[in-house]
Amino acid sequence: MKPSLSDKVVIVTGASSGIGAAAAAAFVCAGARVALAARNADRLAALARELGGPDRALAVATDVTRAEDCERLARLTAERFGTIDVLVNNAGIGHHTRFDELTDADARRIMDVNVVGMMNGVRAVLPWMRQQRRGVIINIASVVGHIGTPLLSVYCASKFAVRGLSQSLRLELAPEGIQVVCFCPAYTETEFFERAVSPTGKWRPGAVKAMTPQAVAERIVAAAVRPRAEIILSWDGCLLAWGVRHFPRLTAWAARKFFDLRARREGAQGR
Repeated sequence: MKPSLSDKVVIVTGASSGIGAAAAAAFVCAGARVALAARNADRLAALARELGGPDRALAVATDVTRAEDCERLARLTAERFGTIDVLVNNAGIGHHTRFDELTDADARRIMDVNVVGMMNGVRAVLPWMRQQRRGVIINIASVVGHIGTPLLSVYCASKFAVRGLSQSLRLELAPEGIQVVCFCPAYTETEFFERAVSPTGKWRPGAVKAMTPQAVAERIVAAAVRPRAEIILSWDGCLLAWGVRHFPRLTAWAARKFFDLRARREGAQGR
């Protein structure tokens, strides 16, 4: 039986493609009305039409790093649909390069989108959620928010920050009826990798089996219906998080061996 979110109002950031677009579609299928937020206005408008037009979907061009954009997004959503029940903080960018080769501008952009953008989204929806004394905030983190990995230093740092932010918000907002979920997908096949900062312009974690955006989206909808403190999607991600907590040295050694092996394989494929 599919979860029902009949007439609930959901904001999804990073909704122009990938997990965000799939989540928006899944929420509409579950009966929700959705506000779509991203910088690409044309893509948002096309997706809004696909999802049922003005009665079901609202497209709002938004740069989450700008607090005023997020405030406008929340205001327009509430004006159109009456309230805000769920926020999916999904906007994010990454990189695949050594820390000392990452420009300061790129590093700051990653932190601004992945962390500051998330803070802006939460601040923007809180007035409506507090007024109704209920709401669900789903912050999209990552498995690499549990362990640092090579060539992803600043991205990992941003996702560690998302986990810490989510944990603090969960404790602060629980007395007001607002639930916060830290949602940790594993490798998902999306345009994220084409857009990541990389010297080669190409990046694919080839040694890892990808999830589909649709599979991830279904779990996001389920999290909105039955929120949990943290959700890690893959079994290997769960094992990794457990290992970091209970056997940090052993897990770090195993991770180093894994990434060394993957680098050799990718190097061999590139020759």
